[in-house]
Amino acid sequence: MSTAEQALMLARLLAYGAAFHLWGAQAYLAWLVPTPLRLQLAKRLSPFTRSAAIVALAAILAQLPLRGAVLGEDWSAAISPSILSALLWQTPLGAAWAAQVLTALIVATAACARPAGSKALALAGALLLAGFTLSGHAAMQGSGAAGIAQRANDGLHLLAAGAWTGALMPVLLLLPQLKIADKRAQAQLALMRFSTAGHLAVALAIATCMANAAMTLGAADPDAARVSVLLQPVNGSLYRILLAVKVLVVAFMVGLALVNRYLIVPRLGRRPNADKALALGTAAEIGLAAMVIALVAAFGILDPGNTGSH
Repeated sequence: MSTAEQALMLARLLAYGAAFHLWGAQAYLAWLVPTPLRLQLAKRLSPFTRSAAIVALAAILAQLPLRGAVLGEDWSAAISPSILSALLWQTPLGAAWAAQVLTALIVATAACARPAGSKALALAGALLLAGFTLSGHAAMQGSGAAGIAQRANDGLHLLAAGAWTGALMPVLLLLPQLKIADKRAQAQLALMRFSTAGHLAVALAIATCMANAAMTLGAADPDAARVSVLLQPVNGSLYRILLAVKVLVVAFMVGLALVNRYLIVPRLGRRPNADKALALGTAAEIGLAAMVIALVAAFGILDPGNTGSH
């Protein structure tokens, strides 16, 4: 893998990670956290939220010249007017990039004009995530029914996964409030709302992930659309190897979330170290989520049907 491809993967990682926060964290604060506690958490998250908006914009802006470097197989192509002009005006990728830049500008404006935890900022973050479906494997299916279905499924997957993983940081920040008498009731309510919404988000994320894998691999190899084939050992494709790793990481992440919810949360207030265990488990979920986002960043520049060595 060339250095340009590695840089493109990093840019995608930063864009996805920032967008997950701008949607998931803001949606959780806006709709599920009681107002007094929401204002407190939003104030603590505001610098991070504005930074995430700037990072998302910068990472998306960098992707067109990085793709030019990848296609031109030389870093000089990243600043070649002819290559960049051809990518921007003559390919669907250029149109998708322009739309994503516009969306990132809207998000950056909202992050500067609106406080963290506002519904407007959450909706702008959702729009940013949805814009990622304009590029990648879903967009390769064209504008027919199959392409529309895969983009819709991909959008639902990103929103569900972002709602779950993006909310983990504010959840981690609210855990200390469980020890404060006049904040405990609000924190418990916010935690239970996250648990309820999290169950729905996780179920939707898993279902759409399976559907997306079937559609993506099925486009490269019609036999791969069968679940029985998806469950067979990987065949040398780096895409399938990373997909298998993602499935394992997500499975571990789901298991950890279940332990947090059904073993640790009921012990809060009754066991002296339960709050520390929950904070540690939530932090571990954030780390695993970062691994998943890194894998997703890699998927977008890999050929699902290439079974050769990489």
